[in-house]
Amino acid sequence: MQEIVVSMSGAGEGGHVDPALYEQVREIIDDGTADNTRRAYRSDLRYIAAWAYHSGRNPDFPMHRDAVIAFIAEHLAGLPDDLDELLVDLGIKGKPGPHAISTIERRIYALSVFHRSKELPNPVDDQRVKDFLMKARKAAVRRGYRPSKKRAATKDIVDRLALTCDFDARGHRDRAMILFGFSSGGRRRSEIADANIEDLVEVEGGYIYSLGKSKTNQDGRGGREVAVLGEAGDALRSWLALVRDTKGPIFRRLSPQGFIQKSGISDKTVARIVKERAQQAGLDPALFAGHSLRSGFITEGGKQNLNIFNLMEMSGHTSMQTARGYFQAGAALHNPAARLFG
Repeated sequence: MQEIVVSMSGAGEGGHVDPALYEQVREIIDDGTADNTRRAYRSDLRYIAAWAYHSGRNPDFPMHRDAVIAFIAEHLAGLPDDLDELLVDLGIKGKPGPHAISTIERRIYALSVFHRSKELPNPVDDQRVKDFLMKARKAAVRRGYRPSKKRAATKDIVDRLALTCDFDARGHRDRAMILFGFSSGGRRRSEIADANIEDLVEVEGGYIYSLGKSKTNQDGRGGREVAVLGEAGDALRSWLALVRDTKGPIFRRLSPQGFIQKSGISDKTVARIVKERAQQAGLDPALFAGHSLRSGFITEGGKQNLNIFNLMEMSGHTSMQTARGYFQAGAALHNPAARLFG
């Protein structure tokens, strides 16, 4: 393969790749895939290709099953020191050391999606790869791996976050954002960032919000309407009184001086605000993220013994397994079997 230097976002200087390969990577998924998902796939594919090249393997796709198995093995045990240091120095790898099994699985999934999208022979479908990945997960668990999940922000925690908010523009925005994100069904951070004023209808006691495109509704059709009532509706009304606009993003950037801007916040800002407010409330910010509002909504519903289908109707969860996991965490105290001993 001819060695050509290609400028590549996130790869650092000195990454040598086949330009045809990265043309494929750029075209991995069409516009039907969410932007965040597409960026994640591209990042994982860039990493796999860079690892293959710098470890002396063929980085071209389709990738051979033996290379996939080697990727899993090396990243679970830890790369050779010289290769590990090189990938970190080039900016391809964030930090030295083994990957978590969840990171390995995510990268392998991205590799599988790419092969399927290009109708290439998929090495991830090979039974030997599947078996090895399963054994790798079991080995990781035996070595002490536990999935790292962010804490669910249930009502008591949401109340603590909201209480940290002053009554200046930043406080009004953050309070409205947190209560909106929780009370409207546990919205994803991207849904909070993308929420628009024109999708709100004021009603007695709050608002009705029309959801557009989301992770589980990519074409934006068949959107749902959710209520934002009570304290959440009041907080949203107070914030919008400061925004003084009839269209555009609900939750907006603020200048360093605290002036409200026309542009909206990003999904990363949503997560940052949740973490900052958690810290101000005396909680460990490392335990919280934007998703805490989403999981917290379902978990709180379990604590209050609400109907899981009503909760899923608001949250938009399409996977009963996912929703039940959050729900049962809250409903555990209501299980009569927990009191068998008295």
